Amino acid sequence: SDVIEMLLMNVVPKSQKERAKKFLQLLQSNKELFSWTDKGEILYKQKLLPGTNITHLINNVLRNEKKQPKGQQVFFEAIKEMKIPEEYVINKKVFTDSPPVTSTPVLFARKILWLKY
Repeated sequence: SDVIEMLLMNVVPKSQKERAKKFLQLLQSNKELFSWTDKGEILYKQKLLPGTNITHLINNVLRNEKKQPKGQQVFFEAIKEMKIPEEYVINKKVFTDSPPVTSTPVLFARKILWLKY
């Protein structure tokens, strides 16, 4: 976890370093619900989420990033379940109830016209 803390301190803005440290400590307080591997991949309720990265997820919470790291919704759920105070969270998307709904365009097939011989 010291490696993760060091990596985190390298990516968060200077103004957020103390907040990031405290946030990391709060996350470590409930390892049954949420933890991570030595590689930084998260475990939510003891289930590994491959391809996730705890430093990217924490960095996203401490900024208003447009890009969403893999595992973001699960991470947001864990933050809410752990009742981490809002003062440690800059990205307020964490506390919105549901993920943003993106509309999918409806595609219609063209009518096939029979060829006349």
